Amino acid sequence: MIRTNHPCKEIETAYIYIYMKTVYLSCHHKTGTHFLHKLKRLLQKADPGTRYVMDPWSKEATVASTVASTVASTTNDVVKIVHMVRHPYEIIVSGYLYHKTVCQEPWCIDPTCKTLADGVQYDFDGVSYQETLRSLPVEEGIDMEMEGRSYQTIRDMYAFVALPDCLHVEMEDLFEDLPGTVRRILAFLEVPVTAATAATFDLSSLGNHGKHVTNETGVPDRYKDMFSEENYDRFAALFPDLPWDMYRYRYL
Repeated sequence: MIRTNHPCKEIETAYIYIYMKTVYLSCHHKTGTHFLHKLKRLLQKADPGTRYVMDPWSKEATVASTVASTVASTTNDVVKIVHMVRHPYEIIVSGYLYHKTVCQEPWCIDPTCKTLADGVQYDFDGVSYQETLRSLPVEEGIDMEMEGRSYQTIRDMYAFVALPDCLHVEMEDLFEDLPGTVRRILAFLEVPVTAATAATFDLSSLGNHGKHVTNETGVPDRYKDMFSEENYDRFAALFPDLPWDMYRYRYL
């Protein structure tokens, strides 16, 4: 979903959704964007009567709920949301590895650019976010990522108030049981699992990640090998109020 403040774009967007069943595939930075893009393409083939919308930088309060209420007030169509989440420690580790190594997003490699998601500019005295990460020891780099790009990601994830017909999917479920997780999503979306539908969902394709994915083999709990005691303490200081029971994750 492309965000814009242009009033004509808002009118156009509202018009597009009027006569369609709509499903929002919502995620946050490093919480399964690559997976959801692939899932969207497969879902659209299996269920062409539904409009599937990617919302890769979800801010539920300002995006999903606004659009959902607009649709609900103008039509009887069904609105569903699939919301991808991830353990916050793993978001930080994944962000740290990605931004330090292969990330080519302008905001990360050019100190004059801003993030698309939040409009934040990371300028370290003319040095980019990526080069600064590369110059730091692991412990300090993780602290930087925690305070930097991953901070708002984690805040947004836990601020995502559960709307009616919203399914939270933990990214860890993809690693533990990809076929079962896809079936759970299909059941929630009421997409019949026929022989044709099953053929459409190429699970090997869903699990085939690009080079920008930092954990394509699904190694669990990488933070246990990377976080220092100081990193845990810093996290506790930055996020003293996270509603940990919102998802299956627990404070460690």
